[in-house]
Formats: sequence, C-alpha cells, structure tokens
Amino acid sequence: MKIVHISDLHIPVRIPIYQLRGKMFTGYLNYTVLRSGKHPVKIRESLFEHIRSMDYDCLIVSGDITNLSHKKEFLETKKLLSSILDNRTFMVPGNHDRYTTSSLKPKDLFVETFGDYLGTPISNDGNFYLYEKNIHGKAIIGWDSNRPTPIAIASGYVEPKVVSKTMDFLKKRNIQNYFLVCHHPIWNPPGKIETEHHKLLNRDYILRELSQNPPLVYFHGHSHDNWLHRLEASGTMVVNSASSTRISDKKHVCGFYTCDIKGDKVSFCRFAYNEDLEKFEESILIEYN
Repeated sequence: MKIVHISDLHIPVRIPIYQLRGKMFTGYLNYTVLRSGKHPVKIRESLFEHIRSMDYDCLIVSGDITNLSHKKEFLETKKLLSSILDNRTFMVPGNHDRYTTSSLKPKDLFVETFGDYLGTPISNDGNFYLYEKNIHGKAIIGWDSNRPTPIAIASGYVEPKVVSKTMDFLKKRNIQNYFLVCHHPIWNPPGKIETEHHKLLNRDYILRELSQNPPLVYFHGHSHDNWLHRLEASGTMVVNSASSTRISDKKHVCGFYTCDIKGDKVSFCRFAYNEDLEKFEESILIEYN
C-alpha cells in the first residue's frame, strides 16, 4: 500500500475586501503582504502534476487548504484540487480551514465542500469530528484539532471524547496498525518547539491515551517544515509534510512524503520542489532520531 501525504497548501483566492470582517481582514493582509509570494502557483501546479503521475493507493491531505476559511475559498479550492480528488483521497481540516466562526456556523463549510473525501463518520453524534476510511484493509482515522481562535492564535485541541470514541472504535473492531491524521503535531524536533499560541494544547494527554493502541503512522502538518520521527515509547512514525506548496528557505524545508506499507513495516520517500528544474523530484529524507 502506498500513501501520498501533502499538507498546508494555503491556496490563494482573491476575496472582495468588503467581504472581510475582523480576523479575516487582518489575516488577508498578513497573507497578501507577508506570505502570498511563498506559495507560488507554479509550485502548486507542479505538485498536482507530480501526484497525477504517481501510482498510489491513498492521498492524505492534512489541512490548511484555505487561508481565511471564506466560503469563496472553499468553492475555488475545490475546483483547483479537482484533478487530484477521487475515491483515494482522505482529508482533514487545518486551523486556517476553521479560521472564523462563520466557517462552522450555520454550516460547516469544510465538511459541506469536501464531504466526499472525509471518509465515514465513526459516530452519529454531530457535535464532534471523527471519521474513518478503509483502504486495502487499513483503517485511516481523521481528527479535527481546530477551532476558531483570536487573532495571532493558532493553537489546537482535540476533544477528549473524540480520543475515547476512537479508542472504543478500534477496540470493538479489533483494529491495530492504523493510521491517524490530524493537523497539529504531537512531536517537534529540538529547536523547533512550538509556542503555546501554536501548539496542540493537550498533546501530552493525547500521547498517553494513544499509548493504549498506538497508530502505525501519525500524519500532520501545521509547522511548515518537513520531518520524520519514530516515537520511542510507542513506535509510531510521525510525518510532517507541511508545506507542500511553499518555497523552501533557511527556516522552512518544504515538500512532501510518501509512505509504503507492507504489513506492519513502513518506509518513506521525500519529494521537494527543484526551483532550477521547476518540478518535484525525490530528495533527502529529513529524519530525527
């Protein structure tokens, strides 16, 4: 089984200035002035072209498809993503897809737009996000660690009932060696520790609970830097493919990973954008021991 993992696409969409309110306005200015040039269209188009050329079983997208969670963004990004969206796709939202309350109420715009690519709800309780997709006998679980936050806050939180429902589901189905997808990291490399305003606030709790039945691989994004790491206590491989559409620099080494699974054995390849060749090619693994 082969998985392609991409994250934090931050696809730019022009929004009329008069439609921006509060956090959306400041976020739009921040993206337009500081970050829009870091996600050029040519990288996104090259990424999609490369994915279309690959032979794979599952495409995981671990959030931050949009920038402001504006309704127009969701409609436009779905069109732009259409060439790589099919029944092999599994998506979860990122904090930028939950940027404002209007993205959740009166309708959940992420679920409404990308509902065909989220898998099946594990519970009929509509008060929380918990999805599962089975591909070639392997369970893929999707969590939502995001909620609207004040300006300059990008922290995450996974509801304890989501964690407990997940553990119950796995136990009842006798599922092990599953894959877990969530936007926020549960581990950071030395020197890349997140602040309280950016981290998954209850990740110590999550790590304790997951120790009951650890995932084979935890796929995430959020921090724009690629890495692989095997958690010593559980053996879970942590994979960060953010940002798959960003220009790399001294502080952000970007690209995406693929994962090959044979039984309970996994191996990885990493791909990065070559600016000289203007295409993605296999690159060095970034792995922390």
